[in-house]
Amino acid sequence: MKKTFDTEKKLYTLSLLVQDIPGVLSQVARLFSRKGYNIESIVSGETSQPGLTRITIVILGDELMVNQIAAQCRKLIPVQVVKILDEETSIQREFAMIKVTAVDRTTPMGFTYVAHATVEGLNYQTAYEFQARAEDALEQVESEVKVVKASPGFDWGKDDFAFHIPVYIEGVKVTPDVGQNLLINPLFTVNQRGSTTYAITKPAYTMDCWKTSGDTKAGEVVVGQRYAKLTNTSGTLGLGQFVEDYGDLAGETVTLSMAVDILSGSYHLGLNDGTGQAGEVLSQKGLQVYALTATLSDSPSQLWCQLISEGAASCRIFAAKLEVGDHQTLAIQGEDGTWQLTQQPNPEEILRCYRYQYVPVEGDTSYPLGYGFAFSTSSARMVFPCGVKMRLAPSVTFLNGSNLSGIGIFNNGASHTPTAVAGTRNLPGGVGVIFTTSGLVTNDVCTLRSISGKLLFDANL
Repeated sequence: MKKTFDTEKKLYTLSLLVQDIPGVLSQVARLFSRKGYNIESIVSGETSQPGLTRITIVILGDELMVNQIAAQCRKLIPVQVVKILDEETSIQREFAMIKVTAVDRTTPMGFTYVAHATVEGLNYQTAYEFQARAEDALEQVESEVKVVKASPGFDWGKDDFAFHIPVYIEGVKVTPDVGQNLLINPLFTVNQRGSTTYAITKPAYTMDCWKTSGDTKAGEVVVGQRYAKLTNTSGTLGLGQFVEDYGDLAGETVTLSMAVDILSGSYHLGLNDGTGQAGEVLSQKGLQVYALTATLSDSPSQLWCQLISEGAASCRIFAAKLEVGDHQTLAIQGEDGTWQLTQQPNPEEILRCYRYQYVPVEGDTSYPLGYGFAFSTSSARMVFPCGVKMRLAPSVTFLNGSNLSGIGIFNNGASHTPTAVAGTRNLPGGVGVIFTTSGLVTNDVCTLRSISGKLLFDANL
């Protein structure tokens, strides 16, 4: 007998137990997107069982739709268990915490809190901070309010950034989103140059989009598992990034924050829009999240964000964020003092980095890395396909040395070793490069193969 389904549309809750592996949340979310299902809310958190994460999803639909998407979820390899929670046998609540600034901090602030966050007299759809005296009753406060999400184990009183955690009450968003990160490669996961240690001979780019600063040559940047370690025995050494669209931030208040484990010495954050603004000296040992808030000039000439040592020092940077606003939303601090990053790896970060640094794929030498034609007997114009258009015409760096001996241009059945790079072009389909060589057959097809060489196109200039 064919089963009949309830056709009434309502909110359903799915509970998924999945393997705790990178990208599993985005994989599940993409499934819903491909099938055209709208997610009302989605929450992910670790379980008591090591290696398993629980994802709770609320969707609006009918019974047939929910059963279909549940069946699709079960087909995903990382998904272990999928359950459709029954309203009658499951307990579901939405929580909120209200934070106020009291003038008289010696008098307890008595405020009302109930399940589902329905407090009479407050408008939860306007998500702004309000001021109140300690003797005021909540329903007498006329200012707009700001609501934060209550989460067990976290003391929201320690940092104002909690105001920026998105909260939904009965389907209505009552807080702003976590600020967009204006930095690229903020978790230090993309390192196309391929080195694990970058010796400091002069201020230079290391990992994608990150550049060293300071006056030392007695230092190094070590690339770890999602961190960058800075060590210098003399002078100063920093690591920073230029913001590309700094002109759009003219007159804005911005916050730079970094999760830093200071091993020795001291550091400070720096924001430079052409005038320079430095934060307080940081020397507390152990992992901390530091922030610097500044209002940019109305006509900035640049925007350089960095962490720099006050002298000989060593530290590890785990994450960085630049955002519009006067609060940091990079991480939250638990009541035990530990920090948890809200910044998650972006699966498209590698494409963003291709706009700055791009290494053509190496592989079987029988397959070309680039293609083009002989413009003359001594000049070959080649194109290297790139996933996204680079931000400007790049320079060329040879990662296996300073020569082109490992590169071969094949033309009319013969291999030619280029002697120089005459110029580059930033093209929609890739990077255009003019190679100088000799003995080419004009207007004949050219292909470029890597025999032992490795090129890096660098648009960080």
